[in-house]
Amino acid sequence: MFSALKLGWLLDQVDPDRAGCRSGRMAVGTVDAWLLFSLTGEHRIEMGNASRTQLLNLERAEWDAGLAERLGIPEQALPEVVASDQVSGPLKALSSLARETRIYAVLGDSHAALYANGAREPGRAKATYGTGSSVIALSGTAPAPGNGGLVQTIAWSTGSPEYAHEGTILSTGSRLIWLPELFGTDPYGLSRLAVSAPPELGRGPRARLLRTRCSLLGSSGHGHRQWLRAGNQTRPRWPGPRVDLLPMS
Repeated sequence: MFSALKLGWLLDQVDPDRAGCRSGRMAVGTVDAWLLFSLTGEHRIEMGNASRTQLLNLERAEWDAGLAERLGIPEQALPEVVASDQVSGPLKALSSLARETRIYAVLGDSHAALYANGAREPGRAKATYGTGSSVIALSGTAPAPGNGGLVQTIAWSTGSPEYAHEGTILSTGSRLIWLPELFGTDPYGLSRLAVSAPPELGRGPRARLLRTRCSLLGSSGHGHRQWLRAGNQTRPRWPGPRVDLLPMS
Protein backbone atom coordinates (compact mmCIF):
# COMPACT_ATOMS: atom_id res chain seq x y z
CA MET A 1 0.00 0.00 0.00
CA PHE A 2 1.24 3.51 -0.90
CA SER A 3 4.28 1.99 -2.60
CA ALA A 4 5.28 4.81 -4.99
CA LEU A 5 7.83 6.43 -2.68
CA LYS A 6 9.23 3.02 -1.74
CA LEU A 7 9.61 2.06 -5.40
CA GLY A 8 11.31 5.37 -6.13
CA TRP A 9 13.77 4.84 -3.27
CA LEU A 10 14.55 1.28 -4.40
CA LEU A 11 15.19 2.46 -7.95
CA ASP A 12 17.52 5.15 -6.62
CA GLN A 13 19.62 2.37 -5.09
CA VAL A 14 19.72 -0.10 -8.00
CA ASP A 15 18.90 1.93 -11.11
CA PRO A 16 19.75 5.57 -10.34
CA ASP A 17 19.70 6.71 -13.98
CA ARG A 18 16.63 4.53 -14.71
CA ALA A 19 18.40 2.99 -17.71
CA GLY A 20 17.36 -0.50 -16.62
CA CYS A 21 13.70 0.53 -16.43
CA ARG A 22 13.68 2.32 -19.78
CA SER A 23 15.43 -0.55 -21.55
CA GLY A 24 12.96 -3.14 -20.27
CA ARG A 25 15.53 -5.00 -18.16
CA MET A 26 13.84 -3.98 -14.91
CA ALA A 27 10.19 -3.99 -13.87
CA VAL A 28 8.46 -2.76 -10.74
CA GLY A 29 5.19 -3.67 -9.13
CA THR A 30 3.26 -4.81 -6.08
CA VAL A 31 3.04 -8.32 -4.68
CA ASP A 32 0.13 -9.35 -6.93
CA ALA A 33 2.01 -8.13 -10.01
CA TRP A 34 5.10 -10.08 -8.95
CA LEU A 35 3.07 -13.26 -8.35
CA LEU A 36 1.35 -13.01 -11.74
CA PHE A 37 4.66 -12.43 -13.47
CA SER A 38 6.23 -15.36 -11.61
CA LEU A 39 3.37 -17.70 -12.48
CA THR A 40 2.45 -16.58 -16.01
CA GLY A 41 5.15 -14.26 -17.32
CA GLU A 42 2.58 -11.44 -17.68
CA HIS A 43 3.50 -8.01 -16.32
CA ARG A 44 0.13 -6.74 -15.07
CA ILE A 45 -1.56 -5.41 -11.94
CA GLU A 46 -5.16 -5.56 -10.71
CA MET A 47 -6.84 -2.14 -10.76
CA GLY A 48 -7.70 -2.01 -7.05
CA ASN A 49 -4.12 -2.75 -6.08
CA ALA A 50 -2.88 -0.21 -8.63
CA SER A 51 -5.09 2.44 -6.99
CA ARG A 52 -3.16 2.00 -3.71
CA THR A 53 0.25 2.78 -5.22
CA GLN A 54 -0.25 6.60 -5.40
CA LEU A 55 0.50 6.37 -9.13
CA LEU A 56 -2.96 5.73 -10.57
CA ASN A 57 -5.26 8.44 -11.89
CA LEU A 58 -8.49 7.36 -10.20
CA GLU A 59 -10.78 9.16 -12.64
CA ARG A 60 -9.23 7.58 -15.74
CA ALA A 61 -8.20 4.33 -14.01
CA GLU A 62 -4.78 4.45 -15.66
CA TRP A 63 -1.24 5.36 -14.66
CA ASP A 64 -0.74 9.08 -14.13
CA ALA A 65 2.25 10.12 -16.26
CA GLY A 66 2.78 13.31 -14.26
CA LEU A 67 2.88 11.52 -10.92
CA ALA A 68 5.18 8.80 -12.26
CA GLU A 69 7.59 11.40 -13.62
CA ARG A 70 7.52 13.45 -10.41
CA LEU A 71 8.29 10.36 -8.32
CA GLY A 72 11.01 9.13 -10.69
CA ILE A 73 9.32 5.91 -11.84
CA PRO A 74 9.43 5.35 -15.62
CA GLU A 75 6.08 4.23 -17.00
CA GLN A 76 7.85 1.58 -19.08
CA ALA A 77 8.63 -0.29 -15.86
CA LEU A 78 5.05 -0.27 -14.53
CA PRO A 79 2.71 -3.23 -15.09
CA GLU A 80 -0.38 -3.10 -17.28
CA VAL A 81 -3.49 -2.13 -15.29
CA VAL A 82 -6.28 -4.71 -15.77
CA ALA A 83 -9.74 -5.45 -14.35
CA SER A 84 -10.07 -7.54 -11.21
CA ASP A 85 -11.62 -10.41 -13.16
CA GLN A 86 -9.20 -10.31 -16.08
CA VAL A 87 -8.30 -13.94 -16.84
CA SER A 88 -4.59 -14.63 -16.94
CA GLY A 89 -2.66 -16.71 -19.41
CA PRO A 90 -1.84 -20.33 -18.55
CA LEU A 91 0.31 -20.87 -15.48
CA LYS A 92 3.82 -21.86 -16.47
CA ALA A 93 5.62 -22.08 -13.15
CA LEU A 94 3.65 -24.93 -11.50
CA SER A 95 4.06 -28.14 -13.47
CA SER A 96 1.92 -30.07 -10.96
CA LEU A 97 -1.22 -28.24 -12.12
CA ALA A 98 -3.26 -29.25 -15.14
CA ARG A 99 -2.39 -27.60 -18.44
CA GLU A 100 -4.26 -24.37 -19.22
CA THR A 101 -4.78 -23.63 -15.50
CA ARG A 102 -5.40 -19.89 -15.22
CA ILE A 103 -6.01 -17.23 -12.57
CA TYR A 104 -9.55 -15.86 -12.91
CA ALA A 105 -9.53 -12.95 -10.44
CA VAL A 106 -7.20 -10.95 -8.21
CA LEU A 107 -8.05 -8.67 -5.26
CA GLY A 108 -6.07 -7.12 -2.44
CA ASP A 109 -6.85 -8.38 1.06
CA SER A 110 -8.95 -5.46 2.32
CA HIS A 111 -10.86 -5.18 -0.95
CA ALA A 112 -11.41 -8.94 -1.03
CA ALA A 113 -12.81 -8.82 2.51
CA LEU A 114 -15.25 -6.09 1.43
CA TYR A 115 -16.39 -8.21 -1.53
CA ALA A 116 -16.58 -11.43 0.51
CA ASN A 117 -18.77 -9.72 3.11
CA GLY A 118 -21.36 -9.05 0.41
CA ALA A 119 -20.91 -5.30 -0.11
CA ARG A 120 -22.27 -4.41 -3.54
CA GLU A 121 -24.04 -1.06 -3.00
CA PRO A 122 -22.74 2.39 -2.01
CA GLY A 123 -22.72 2.84 1.74
CA ARG A 124 -22.10 -0.83 2.53
CA ALA A 125 -18.95 -1.21 4.64
CA LYS A 126 -16.81 -3.79 6.39
CA ALA A 127 -14.34 -3.61 9.26
CA THR A 128 -11.51 -6.09 9.63
CA TYR A 129 -9.14 -6.52 12.57
CA GLY A 130 -5.59 -7.79 12.39
CA THR A 131 -2.19 -6.22 13.06
CA GLY A 132 -4.03 -3.04 12.13
CA SER A 133 -7.63 -2.40 11.16
CA SER A 134 -9.36 -1.39 7.96
CA VAL A 135 -12.82 0.16 7.61
CA ILE A 136 -13.81 0.49 3.95
CA ALA A 137 -17.14 1.42 2.33
CA LEU A 138 -18.30 1.52 -1.28
CA SER A 139 -18.98 5.03 -2.59
CA GLY A 140 -20.30 4.41 -6.14
CA THR A 141 -19.20 4.10 -9.75
CA ALA A 142 -17.55 7.54 -9.93
CA PRO A 143 -14.84 9.16 -7.79
CA ALA A 144 -16.26 11.12 -4.86
CA PRO A 145 -14.27 13.51 -2.66
CA GLY A 146 -13.58 12.11 0.78
CA ASN A 147 -13.55 13.93 4.08
CA GLY A 148 -12.08 13.45 7.52
CA GLY A 149 -8.81 12.03 6.19
CA LEU A 150 -10.33 9.02 4.42
CA VAL A 151 -8.46 7.41 1.53
CA GLN A 152 -10.23 7.23 -1.84
CA THR A 153 -9.60 4.01 -3.70
CA ILE A 154 -10.92 1.65 -6.36
CA ALA A 155 -12.40 -1.37 -4.60
CA TRP A 156 -12.49 -3.55 -7.74
CA SER A 157 -13.33 -3.44 -11.41
CA THR A 158 -15.57 -5.92 -13.20
CA GLY A 159 -16.43 -4.01 -16.36
CA SER A 160 -16.19 -0.60 -14.67
CA PRO A 161 -14.48 0.59 -11.47
CA GLU A 162 -16.29 0.52 -8.13
CA TYR A 163 -14.97 3.26 -5.86
CA ALA A 164 -14.64 3.24 -2.07
CA HIS A 165 -13.40 5.23 0.91
CA GLU A 166 -11.20 3.66 3.57
CA GLY A 167 -9.94 4.55 7.02
CA THR A 168 -7.08 2.57 8.57
CA ILE A 169 -5.86 2.10 12.13
CA LEU A 170 -2.16 1.36 12.39
CA SER A 171 -2.14 -0.69 15.56
CA THR A 172 -4.94 -2.93 16.86
CA GLY A 173 -3.98 -6.60 17.05
CA SER A 174 -0.31 -5.64 17.30
CA ARG A 175 -1.16 -3.75 20.50
CA LEU A 176 -1.75 -7.19 22.08
CA ILE A 177 1.93 -7.88 21.46
CA TRP A 178 3.15 -4.49 22.65
CA LEU A 179 1.16 -4.38 25.90
CA PRO A 180 2.39 -7.76 27.24
CA GLU A 181 5.96 -6.68 26.45
CA LEU A 182 5.35 -3.48 28.41
CA PHE A 183 4.03 -5.35 31.46
CA GLY A 184 6.51 -8.25 31.25
CA THR A 185 3.93 -10.93 30.48
CA ASP A 186 2.30 -12.65 27.50
CA PRO A 187 -1.15 -12.14 25.87
CA TYR A 188 -2.71 -14.71 28.20
CA GLY A 189 -1.22 -12.97 31.22
CA LEU A 190 -2.52 -9.66 29.92
CA SER A 191 -6.01 -11.16 29.69
CA ARG A 192 -5.80 -12.38 33.28
CA LEU A 193 -4.65 -8.93 34.41
CA ALA A 194 -7.62 -7.33 32.67
CA VAL A 195 -10.10 -9.74 34.28
CA SER A 196 -8.64 -9.32 37.77
CA ALA A 197 -8.36 -5.51 37.65
CA PRO A 198 -10.61 -3.76 40.19
CA PRO A 199 -13.42 -1.61 38.71
CA GLU A 200 -11.99 1.62 40.12
CA LEU A 201 -8.87 1.15 38.00
CA GLY A 202 -10.89 2.37 35.03
CA ARG A 203 -10.83 5.84 36.60
CA GLY A 204 -7.04 5.87 36.92
CA PRO A 205 -4.27 6.73 34.45
CA ARG A 206 -4.19 5.47 30.91
CA ALA A 207 -1.22 4.91 28.63
CA ARG A 208 -0.79 6.49 25.24
CA LEU A 209 1.60 5.01 22.71
CA LEU A 210 3.71 7.78 21.20
CA ARG A 211 6.13 5.73 19.18
CA THR A 212 5.09 3.19 16.59
CA ARG A 213 6.98 0.35 15.09
CA CYS A 214 9.05 1.04 12.03
CA SER A 215 9.09 -1.14 8.93
CA LEU A 216 11.86 -2.07 6.55
CA LEU A 217 11.42 -2.59 2.86
CA GLY A 218 12.93 -5.60 1.14
CA SER A 219 13.73 -6.32 -2.49
CA SER A 220 14.19 -9.48 -4.50
CA GLY A 221 15.34 -10.66 -7.90
CA HIS A 222 13.36 -13.13 -9.98
CA GLY A 223 13.64 -14.73 -13.42
CA HIS A 224 15.15 -13.03 -16.44
CA ARG A 225 13.89 -9.62 -15.35
CA GLN A 226 14.91 -8.03 -12.10
CA TRP A 227 11.87 -7.41 -9.88
CA LEU A 228 11.43 -4.94 -7.05
CA ARG A 229 8.64 -5.58 -4.59
CA ALA A 230 7.12 -2.90 -2.41
CA GLY A 231 5.05 -4.03 0.53
CA ASN A 232 6.96 -7.08 1.78
CA GLN A 233 7.90 -5.64 5.16
CA THR A 234 9.91 -7.00 8.06
CA ARG A 235 9.98 -5.70 11.58
CA PRO A 236 13.29 -4.71 13.19
CA ARG A 237 14.09 -4.91 16.85
CA TRP A 238 12.30 -2.08 18.61
CA PRO A 239 14.16 -0.16 21.34
CA GLY A 240 10.99 0.14 23.39
CA PRO A 241 7.92 2.32 23.80
CA ARG A 242 7.63 5.80 25.20
CA VAL A 243 4.61 6.07 27.46
CA ASP A 244 2.86 9.13 28.85
CA LEU A 245 0.45 8.72 31.73
CA LEU A 246 -2.58 10.93 31.23
CA PRO A 247 -5.56 11.47 33.55
CA MET A 248 -8.77 9.82 32.43
CA SER A 249 -11.45 12.26 31.32
